[in-house]
Amino acid sequence: MFMTLNSYIKSNITRLAPVYDTSESRWLIRIILEKLKGWSQTDIMIKGDQDVSAELQFSIDAIIARLLRNEPIQYILGETYWHGLTLKVTPAVLIPRVETSELVDIIVNENKSKDLAVLDMCTGSGCIAIALARTLPFPTVTGVDISEDALHIAGENAALCKVKIHFLKSDVLKPINLPEKSYDIIVSLSSISKFMWDG
Repeated sequence: MFMTLNSYIKSNITRLAPVYDTSESRWLIRIILEKLKGWSQTDIMIKGDQDVSAELQFSIDAIIARLLRNEPIQYILGETYWHGLTLKVTPAVLIPRVETSELVDIIVNENKSKDLAVLDMCTGSGCIAIALARTLPFPTVTGVDISEDALHIAGENAALCKVKIHFLKSDVLKPINLPEKSYDIIVSLSSISKFMWDG
């Protein structure tokens, strides 16, 4: 059954009501349309009276069904926008949070020296390592994680963001054979230690 885009959006806002409020639902539908069709908010407004194809309805319906099962939209779409970066994410890694972006800003603001050695423990998607590699002046960055799947995602993200990072598989609770003898910055998710790591 064909519907105009405006009508289809309204129907999906109603479908999402048990899980999301109206503003969240509108935001979700907007980023779904941006991902599937490349449409901006302006495009959506212009196309409001146009019919939505059956193919597009099928694709969106599948995503809505997953949202109603409480799957994060980032995992459904396979990516997230964070700290000015578009990063791949899967259930193998945590979705980067706003607080983590703030941590990166603190590190950058407090460390103006060049050529700093940075160690990102439990790197996950590589978000912190990548952001620091892009914003610190000429750093050497190492990311460590125990998960092979996480390291694969982190490596893909580093390549997409065009930064060089040494990723290493290891359990951070055990002795690690690190590529640098010492580190100026050691960061792990929500904490930062500014001390030398003698390995």
